[in-house]
Amino acid sequence: RAQNTTTGCFRTSTMDIRVNPLPQLVPMTLPLTVCDSDQDGVSTFDLTSMQGYLLGNVTGVTLSYFETQTNADNNANAIPNPANYTNINNAGVVYQVFIRAQYTATSCFSVTPLNLLVNPAPVAAPALSPLNRCDDDSNPYDQNYRFNLTVVEPALLAAQTQAGPFKIRYFTSLAQAQSPTGLPIVSVTNYASGNTTIWVKVTDTTSLCYSIASLDLIVNSPLQLSYPSPISLCDADGTPNNRFTSFDLTPSIAQITQNNPNYTVSFYPSQAEAQADQNPIADPTQYTNAFAAVQTLGVAVTDTQTGCRSVTTLTIRVLPVPTPKTTPPAMIKCDDNLPRGTEAFNVAANEAYIRNGAVNLVFEYYTTLLGAQTQDQSTRITNLANAEVAGDVYIRVINQYQSLPAGYNCYVIVTQPITVNPLPDVPSAPLTYGVCEIGSTGVATFDLNTYVPSQILLAPQNLSDFTISLHQSQAQAQANTSPIAQSLWATYQNTTNPQTIYIRVENNTTNCVNYAQLVLRAEEAANIYANPLPAIFTCDNDGVNDGLTTFNLNTVLGPKVLGPVPNPNFSVSYFASQADADAFTNPLNAAAFTNTSATQSIYIVVTNTATSTPCRAYGSTTITVEPLPNPYITSNRGTTQGVACVEWNTTTIVNNLKLDSNVNRTGYQYEWYADGQLIPFVSSSTHTPLSMNKDQV
Repeated sequence: RAQNTTTGCFRTSTMDIRVNPLPQLVPMTLPLTVCDSDQDGVSTFDLTSMQGYLLGNVTGVTLSYFETQTNADNNANAIPNPANYTNINNAGVVYQVFIRAQYTATSCFSVTPLNLLVNPAPVAAPALSPLNRCDDDSNPYDQNYRFNLTVVEPALLAAQTQAGPFKIRYFTSLAQAQSPTGLPIVSVTNYASGNTTIWVKVTDTTSLCYSIASLDLIVNSPLQLSYPSPISLCDADGTPNNRFTSFDLTPSIAQITQNNPNYTVSFYPSQAEAQADQNPIADPTQYTNAFAAVQTLGVAVTDTQTGCRSVTTLTIRVLPVPTPKTTPPAMIKCDDNLPRGTEAFNVAANEAYIRNGAVNLVFEYYTTLLGAQTQDQSTRITNLANAEVAGDVYIRVINQYQSLPAGYNCYVIVTQPITVNPLPDVPSAPLTYGVCEIGSTGVATFDLNTYVPSQILLAPQNLSDFTISLHQSQAQAQANTSPIAQSLWATYQNTTNPQTIYIRVENNTTNCVNYAQLVLRAEEAANIYANPLPAIFTCDNDGVNDGLTTFNLNTVLGPKVLGPVPNPNFSVSYFASQADADAFTNPLNAAAFTNTSATQSIYIVVTNTATSTPCRAYGSTTITVEPLPNPYITSNRGTTQGVACVEWNTTTIVNNLKLDSNVNRTGYQYEWYADGQLIPFVSSSTHTPLSMNKDQV
C-alpha cells in the first residue's frame, strides 16, 4: 500500500521477496604448499590451481583473489595474476590470501581464506664433482665400471640447511627424476655404467620438497704399462759378491712412463705392496735390494690428470764380479830398442796368475784405464805376445756366463805394472877430447877423470847413481871386460892418434846400460905471436872528433897476432867480450870495425884450422882513439877571436886573455909555442900571457 500523506490517496500493489543463496566453497584442510628451491622463503603460487577443488559441483560462480579480507569484501585491489602470485613472507609461515566467490547471476558472494605455505626445498649441490674411476676391474679396457653412487651423499647432506630427514635417489634421466612415478636406480652401490650423466634427487620426506642435481660418471682407461727392462748391477761395492748393492731405480722411469709428463711413479719393495699402496721406497736413487741377488719390485704409476693408478713390476739383479788376483808381478825392461820410451812385452804372461783358477773369465788388454773401462777399441792391445808399450797395461777381466744377456758380464780391471827404464842419458854422437900442444908429437896426456863424468853424463843425472867404465874396444864395453884402470884416467896417454875410447855407463838401480864414444886427439896448438899484445893508440882523424873511428883490425892487429910470417893454418877472429870469445860467437867485422867507446877491449882468438879439437889461442888488447885538441881563447870580453888588448905604447895585456887547450883528461903533456918558439916554463893545459909583442901565439 502506497498512500499520499497530503491527499490521503493510496494504492495497493504486490511485491515478490526472494533470498538468493551465497556461494559455498569446499573448505581446504591443508594450506596450498610450494617448495622454495632457493630457500629464501619467497616462492610463486598458482592460486587458481585449487579452483576445481574449491568449487566442487557449484557452477555460475567466478573466483577472484585478494591479499586482505577488506579488499575481498569490497571487491577492490584484486590480485591481478593469481596464476603467478609471489608471496611476501618468510618460509615456513602460513600466509593467507582471500577468495571472493560470486554468483554471476545474483552477484551474491562469499569470502573464504586460502592458506599458503612455502617449504624450503633441499639444497642441490652447486656442482657435484664427477665420479672419475679407472677401469681396473677384471675387464679393464671395456670402458665400464661398477660405481658406488652413494659416495656423493655425505657432500649432499652436508649442504642442507634444514633438519630433514632426507631421501636420496638416483635416476637415469632428468625426466625420470622429475616424475613422481620415475623409476630410480636400484643398485646404487654397484652400478655398472660407462661414461654417462645420471640425476640425483634429494627429497625432504616431511615437506616432500626435492632438488635434483646432475652427476657425471667418467670411466678412465687404465694405464697401459709395459714391464721395464731389469736393472742389473755388478756387486762391486765395498762388500763385493755378497749379492746386495745399492740401486738407482729412477733411470727406468722414462721406459715405464714413455716420457709422459702426466705420469708420476712410485716404487715399492713388492708388487703386493704397490697394489696396496704400502711402504713406498723413500729414496729410489739409493735402494738396496732386500732379497739376495734378484728382487722384483712393485711400480705404481699415477696419471695426474685422470687419477688412474696402475701397477707394474721392475726386476733388479745383483751380478757377481770376478775375483782375480790383482797384484801380478811387475814387468821391467830397459829401453834398449827403438823407438825410445817403449819396449815389446808379452803382456799376457801373468794371465794364469791373475785368473786364480777361475774358468769363466775373458781377458782384454788396454793401454789406458779409460780404454779398459769403456772398451775403447782404439786402445786395445791385440798383439799380446809382442806388445809395444810404454807403461802399465790395464786388463779387463770379464765374467763370461752363458746365462747372462750380452752387456751384463761384470768385470774388474787389473793393472799389470810395466816399467820401461830409460837408458843412461849420454851423447849419441862421438865426442872429441883434444889436447893441444906446441910441437905436438901425436901423444898427449889426457885427464879422463875430469872430462868423462862432466861431458859424458848429461844433466840432471847424478854421478853417484851410475857406474862408468872405459874400454879400448866396443866389444869390451858391451861385454864389460878389460876396463882401463881408473888409476890411469887422470894421466891417460893415447896409444894411437886419434884413439876412440868406448865408455860404458850403467844405472846402479835399474842396471840399464848405455854406451858413448870419446875420440882422443893430440894436436898442434895455436899461438899468438906477441902475447901479451900491446895497446893500440890512434888519433881521431876522421873529421868527426868524437873518439870513434873505423879500423881494419887485420891491418892494425894482424901482424902483432900472427907475426911477420903467419902460419897458413892459423885464422884470427876478434870479439867484443871474453864470453863471446870463449863461446866463439858473434865475431866482429875485422875489416870494418868501429869502436863503441874511446877505449875499448878487443878479444882475439887464433884457431889452428888443421886441428879437429879445434886448437885455439886467446889474447886481448885495448884500442884507444884520442880526440884531437880543440883550443879556444877567452878574455874579460868573453870568447874572442884572439884579440889581445894592450896598454897604449906598452905590451901589457889588459883584458885577461886566456888560452885553453880544451883537453880535460889526464895523462897528457902540454907545450906552448909563440911564432914557432917554445915558451919556457909553461906546461899546463891553459896559458895566460901577460904581455903581447907578437901578432900570434
